[in-house]
Amino acid sequence: MIAGAPHFAEPTDTMRRTLIAMALPQNPIHAGAPMRALVAAEGAVPSDIPGLPYTAKHTPLAFSDQSVLPAKEIGRYKVFVPKADGDGIAIAGVHMLAIAVPRATYTGWNPRSPGFGPTALHPLQGAVLPFAPTEAARKDANDPRPSLAARYADDDAYLTAVRSEAARQVAERLLLQEDAERAIEAARQGKLAKLGP
Repeated sequence: MIAGAPHFAEPTDTMRRTLIAMALPQNPIHAGAPMRALVAAEGAVPSDIPGLPYTAKHTPLAFSDQSVLPAKEIGRYKVFVPKADGDGIAIAGVHMLAIAVPRATYTGWNPRSPGFGPTALHPLQGAVLPFAPTEAARKDANDPRPSLAARYADDDAYLTAVRSEAARQVAERLLLQEDAERAIEAARQGKLAKLGP
């Protein structure tokens, strides 16, 4: 539901590389603000549907025979990742401000590093890959994603884009006004993208 977010990140996280088994730095985007808005939105979760009690618990599915003990694996299935746009950001889902007005590609998944099963995904961890600062740096890296300079003329242009997107999300009840104000201040301080201290 929340695009580009890992399974879990602390509100104070920044991009870091702490697990050598992951090929890319760890995604620091915390999904708290849109989740707070969804919970606070009156009537967002219907409580009157017969047979559909909302408990906020999700049961994982397994491809195994549960009629025997211990359960027997009867097959495997491929794990797919969401369809992404040209920046590598999931198209579907609620895009938090740092993802809607990006300074990096954020994913809800992270490939494993060489030597740690590189064809598999690291469980429950997202990835972050910052955009090149300039077009020259982007071209030198053969990065198809537009650079920060191509996206935002300067820090004020970035802040204007964040303010505009925050207003849209508040109007659509995807973000509370108090969280929008905090995010705009974080953007002003250069901390919304969570790419460093």
